[in-house]
Amino acid sequence: DANGNDIRKTMGILEALLRYGNTSGTDQNVFQIPVATYSYKDFVGQTESIFQYYPEDGVKDMLCSAKMLSYWSIMEGANGQSGVAKKSGWTVNIGDIQRDTLGFHYRMLDTPHGMIRLINCPSLTRSPYNGYGIIIDKNNLQYNQYRPDQFQQNIKTEDAFDGQKDQYFSDAGLGITLLESHKLIYLT
Repeated sequence: DANGNDIRKTMGILEALLRYGNTSGTDQNVFQIPVATYSYKDFVGQTESIFQYYPEDGVKDMLCSAKMLSYWSIMEGANGQSGVAKKSGWTVNIGDIQRDTLGFHYRMLDTPHGMIRLINCPSLTRSPYNGYGIIIDKNNLQYNQYRPDQFQQNIKTEDAFDGQKDQYFSDAGLGITLLESHKLIYLT
């Protein structure tokens, strides 16, 4: 700030992966899917890197934009019969739509290295990041609380304010650790 003090800013996981993620090497966590030339070899190699940090239950969660969900559905085809992948000699298996205990709908993508839960994320679809998917590693998420929660009463915002304003104040949020364990995948 103007006094030389550090200002703590938030950064979403997408921005963190774009800014600090690795596009190659053993800790690669940013992957491109070139739609026109994507092959089974590419799929196997990418999923091997994605499952480098293997979850206890064998399932990774991917928050998907509409384009990313559509891509995997097109690869599989209707009822797994006639998708692009099948025509090129390899298969993509996606389970039926299911609903978890929180009410989110998802489909399971079967990979050679584990299962990926594809979860529709409308906020990605309605942004410049339609065509992106973010894989979150549940073991490397944390809840950070910087100051205790407070109930603030009778806040005066202006001298001429005729009323009472109350609020709950919370300085907390989600944090990520081990950035390499989170993945970003996007269609090109």
